[in-house]
Amino acid sequence: MAECDFSEAYADVVVEFLEVAFHQILFTRNIYPSAFFERRKGYGIVVQMSVHPVLNDYLKKVLAGIRPLLLRNEVSAVELVILSLAHSPLEKFVFSIQKLNLSNLDSTFYELEDNFKAVLHCIATSKSKGHGSSTEMAFEVRVHTYWSVAAELEGESHFHEFPWMVAEEGDPPAVSNRPVIVPIKSFSSSLLKMQVYIECLLV
Repeated sequence: MAECDFSEAYADVVVEFLEVAFHQILFTRNIYPSAFFERRKGYGIVVQMSVHPVLNDYLKKVLAGIRPLLLRNEVSAVELVILSLAHSPLEKFVFSIQKLNLSNLDSTFYELEDNFKAVLHCIATSKSKGHGSSTEMAFEVRVHTYWSVAAELEGESHFHEFPWMVAEEGDPPAVSNRPVIVPIKSFSSSLLKMQVYIECLLV
């Protein structure tokens, strides 16, 4: 299989998983009413997926913006950050990603499905340490890439259809300097290496 096909497979696998994980996080942390979600099958288990068209359209645009960076192997991590209404981070769900050399595509997909299933189960059963379930919250998605990539993206047409903003370095001073790290899962396959964890940013 050609290198471009490996890159396509890598990008598709990561985007598909992140989409399911994002929905599961938003449901688990009560960012939106439970009526926004319905039970579906994902990676062999029951997951919660949004049925709200505006939210779904936004998430698809976010993921479509990440995919070109994955194709170029220029993403080191993706974060879904839970925010207070004052825009202070409360929790970060961090997906640290590294592309590896592919050897056997079919066996890799089976292996990844088991690992993705385990991550989604851990997310669904995780408990928030930084805020109560009744707290009103929002969220944002952050992508870790390189300065040169951000500059290049500004010249591409699809960037202007759904522009990304360069994040300020560090979180607001109201956030504790000692976040609580909750490991979710680390795994490696012949296609990618991923480490998933939660940073609980107590205010």
